[in-house]
Amino acid sequence: MAKVAKRILKWTGLLIGVVALGRYDLLILPVTPGPAIAHNPNHDAIPLDGQRINYWDYFYYPMCFNATGHPALTIPMGLDRDGLPVALQVVGPLNSERRLIEFARLIEPLHEGFVRPSQN
Repeated sequence: MAKVAKRILKWTGLLIGVVALGRYDLLILPVTPGPAIAHNPNHDAIPLDGQRINYWDYFYYPMCFNATGHPALTIPMGLDRDGLPVALQVVGPLNSERRLIEFARLIEPLHEGFVRPSQN
């Protein structure tokens, strides 16, 4: 039951975010709760903060907006201390693609773009 309650809270929080898009120009969120993961074709559980979480739960931030059709973009933010990519997701209201692209143009000089992960 605790797992179900946690999932409901996660989705409720994201749905509140969708409602907030009516009040804000853009939402800035993580893409995932941790860094990028290694190739995982079997969708095995993913280690995070000393626990293992369901593969699909690792991607709940973008899923909500994919399901609702809100435009979003990912901004690479570099590598974490283990050499894995981290990123932010910027989400706009429905039909705000132009605003989102303009935001991307404005912040482009402020970050280094994609950085190849280390080969550890």
